[in-house]
Amino acid sequence: MLQEFIIPFSTILIAELGDKSFLAVTFLASKTKKRWPIFAGALSAYFLLNGLTVFAGSALVNYIDIDLLKLFSGVIFILFGLKTLLTKENEELGNLKSVGLFRSTFGLILISEIGDKTNITAGLFATQYSPIIVLISVTCALALITILAIQIGRWITKKFNHELIANIGGVVFIIIGLILILL
Repeated sequence: MLQEFIIPFSTILIAELGDKSFLAVTFLASKTKKRWPIFAGALSAYFLLNGLTVFAGSALVNYIDIDLLKLFSGVIFILFGLKTLLTKENEELGNLKSVGLFRSTFGLILISEIGDKTNITAGLFATQYSPIIVLISVTCALALITILAIQIGRWITKKFNHELIANIGGVVFIIIGLILILL
């Protein structure tokens, strides 16, 4: 039973470090002081998507057009990057109400994680281990990664000015979008 928890947990934890959703959460957290809506939005998206994948096993992945999904995710990341680059410094995410920040985070993470390597891996683990244990394990790993990304975003906010963060974040989102589309 412990093995059923530790193997998926450690695999997902390591795989998500520096992943596009990790970078997205880090950037979002660097743009606002409202951290809970980001955490709740990201974790809700992870839980919903991984819950569906885990309980459907790897079968769900067989019915999703991964290339179309990558294109759609790539376009979303590019649009988010462009919006970030074109938004004035004083128009930060901090002005968003918590519900809007939750929805933005939820949507971005949900779209970017469909068909992602960790989502597929969670489905595959569910074919070998108890789906409930796998879902709990994967959710715990993603919660820990999200907290780490938020803390890094908080640190970045203290060290760098908002305009620099926005410009770097916008460029990173565009690059991620292009990578998703081209690879």
